[in-house]
Amino acid sequence: MVAKQELPGQIEPLTDGSRLTAPLWFAWFTFLRDTLATFLGAWRATFTPVATAGAGGPPTVTASCRFLQTGRTVSVQLQATITALNGASGPLLLSLPVAPAARNAVLFGSEIALTGKAVRGVIGSGGSTVSITYFDNTTVLAVNNVVVLNGIYEV
Repeated sequence: MVAKQELPGQIEPLTDGSRLTAPLWFAWFTFLRDTLATFLGAWRATFTPVATAGAGGPPTVTASCRFLQTGRTVSVQLQATITALNGASGPLLLSLPVAPAARNAVLFGSEIALTGKAVRGVIGSGGSTVSITYFDNTTVLAVNNVVVLNGIYEV
């Protein structure tokens, strides 16, 4: 059986096994692999947060951030090591890799070097920073504290 040329888009049936090839399934496989890799992607570690404080001078902080944006959702991992206070007090503020939507969000984590206390980070409406305090709303600002937070927020 041969496809009629006047009907475009027909696929000619194969009558012998020597012509079997797999370009169609291979094309779909390649497309799905590339699409999923782009959509799900790898975590990026290219963002370095800027640290400030609720009051006083900016603390000296070594901060890092890994994040993954999938559509309008950002998964984030933040780590901050406080090495000097410089008169800083109140909450520790870290900038975010992607500006959040106008909603509140909360990230959770722990101080892992000195106290082991739970910490929370609040992303305020329309802000571009996360405000980090201990679970009881006391300051995390202390020399040699290492704060780790994880969570998701909408962009």
